[in-house]
Parts: sequence; structure tokens; C-alpha cells
Amino acid sequence: MKNVKCFAAIFVAIYIMCAFVVVFIISDFPFLRSTPDKNINQRAVIAIRDDVNTFQKFGSRLFTTGYTENAYNESVYITQYSANDKKDFFLSELLRLLKKYPEVDIFILAHGNQLIYEIGQLDAFLLRNIRLIYNTGCGNFNQGDYAISIGADAYMSHYGQMSMSPVFYFYFLRNWSSGMRLDESCDDANEMCVGRLNWIYAFSENKSQVINDTKAIITGDESISVDE
Repeated sequence: MKNVKCFAAIFVAIYIMCAFVVVFIISDFPFLRSTPDKNINQRAVIAIRDDVNTFQKFGSRLFTTGYTENAYNESVYITQYSANDKKDFFLSELLRLLKKYPEVDIFILAHGNQLIYEIGQLDAFLLRNIRLIYNTGCGNFNQGDYAISIGADAYMSHYGQMSMSPVFYFYFLRNWSSGMRLDESCDDANEMCVGRLNWIYAFSENKSQVINDTKAIITGDESISVDE
């Protein structure tokens, strides 16, 4: 069984690496994909990547900014190099964006985390400018009600502790950045994940749990889109 788990982990790593190569090529040739430009001056995005290995840091930045820098007027990407590294900088940058833009999206690219509660300590009036918070953290779906209560229009995260959120994120960000509604972006990415994870974990006894835990759940307004 250890061999099966090891194989699955290696396969996922190779799969994501290949995906990043494709995204790198597309990023160099933006005419190969469409990104919305309606009201682009009204929106910004900030992403924070937690302390992971060098490949994941590089891949996450390359993939994320390849889309966000085209879909938003301003895109801020922050990489942590220790547990609480640059957290204050993230919060200060978020506050700056909330003062400048009427619509700000937040991507928390991190393992299970409590960052939402620190965001909630910022100026309550400005927090109403948050449109979407996407949190890749395993099991962080239960923070949705709190996110809505502090002013976000929508919150999306994953169900369980065995979530393979990077696979979901690969499909979701492409959909979202192209102008698809949040619910459509999420549903399509969830469906694509089922197919890929069924294949990757074909011989694993944890296949069903991984698929279930990876499912993204939306709280709040499902009808929003990046170019609304």
C-alpha cells in the first residue's frame, strides 16, 4: 500500500509539473487564451503562498500570476518562507488594495490555516470590498459563514483533510480568469478533478475519500464572476 501511495504522490507531482509547463507556454503567448477586460480597473487580487518546497513555490507563482496579471488591474503575489513569514505584509497589502479598489479577490494558497480570522480584524467598512476568498486549505470550507459575516461576497474552500486542492486550482483558475461565473468555474473544476483523481488514485483504497475531500464548496454569492 505504501508503494501505491508513493506512486500516486509522484504521479500527481509530475502531472502538476507538466501542467505548469503548459501554463508557462500559454503565459508567453496570451493570444492563445482569452481573459476579460470589462471593468478591469475596478478589481485587484492578492495571493499568499505558504512555506512549501521550492518547486511548489515556483510553480504556484508561475501559474497564478500567469492568469491574474491579465485578468486584474493589480495582482499581488506573496510567498512565505516560514510559518508566519510576511503575514503582516500580506495584511498591509490587502488593506492597501481594499482602500484603492471596490472589488478585491483573495487567494489563500496554503495548507489548513486560520488566516481568515486575521483578515477579519481589518477595517470593517473596507472588508465589504472583498468579493471572493478562495482558500486551498484542507478542511477550511467551514470558515465560509465567517467570511461572509465580515463582508466577503463569496468564500470557497475544500471539504476534507485529504484534499488534492492543487488539481482543482489548476482547472478553477483558468475558468475563473476567463470570465466564467463562480458556480460554473467551481462545478467544472470539480468535475475535472473527479476524472483525474479517479485515474491517479485508481489502485488506492483512499480514492473515494480523496475525491470527496477535494470537492470545493461555495458559501455566499455563487453568481459572481471576475468581470462582473
